[in-house]
Amino acid sequence: MFNLLPEKNKKENRRRFIYRRLVVVTTMISGLIFVACVFLAAVYLHLSFGGIGEKEKEKSLAELSPADQSLVKEIQTLNKKLEIILPVEDAILPSEVVLAAVNDKGEGISLHHLALECQAQTKICNVAALGRAGDRQSLLDYVAKLKQNKMFKSVESPINNLINDKDSQFSLELETNLVKDLLD
Repeated sequence: MFNLLPEKNKKENRRRFIYRRLVVVTTMISGLIFVACVFLAAVYLHLSFGGIGEKEKEKSLAELSPADQSLVKEIQTLNKKLEIILPVEDAILPSEVVLAAVNDKGEGISLHHLALECQAQTKICNVAALGRAGDRQSLLDYVAKLKQNKMFKSVESPINNLINDKDSQFSLELETNLVKDLLD
């Protein structure tokens, strides 16, 4: 085979070829260095944050110092209290129950005493209401409004013939669920 290119073109083509190879090799090396740095950063973050947390979790309570043991017990009791105190998104707050009982009363009704007894285990709240009714009909209307309110599961009212037509004292017992799903 005969080489018909002049010597000057041969040198220039060879230089371009070597330059292209050098660019490709340099790009590949810089890409590998970048991937290695990302991998090392991920390993470092895992070991510095994740690894220590997992090791601490694996320690038993007996392996901790007495001060740490008491701190862990306090945190556990605090978490239990927070589960009871903090409302979940479908929970009804006791203040909403009181507000519903107060908003349903008419003009002839005045409430003197509201007592709430809420049980976290059964998610039931009992309300005892004491008050004074201007007349018998306003008390009957109030009880009917409470029974129509979907918030109250049951409304017990000892309304009988002993209640006077005017200015009568009354007591009501209301029961509601503290979880909205249980109301339907």
